[in-house]
Amino acid sequence: MKTEATKQKIQETFFSLSQTMPMKKITVSKLCQACQISRSTFYLHYDNVDDLTDYLEKELLYCIEKLFKKRNLSDKVPFFI
Repeated sequence: MKTEATKQKIQETFFSLSQTMPMKKITVSKLCQACQISRSTFYLHYDNVDDLTDYLEKELLYCIEKLFKKRNLSDKVPFFI
């Protein structure tokens, strides 16, 4: 798998697992088993599950910010982090 495709698969698998179990119960081993990748492949992209969730949170905030800018809402709606 290419790097971006692998990261995408890890992220999608994380979301899929989060639908069936609490996020705190998702481990690198469970993710790798569900993705059918090795642990070393996971660690090429993320330090641990918390690193993955931090990345996903930042991506979400970035997408929200882009949406606000696209709709020219950044000055009209207060946004608190």
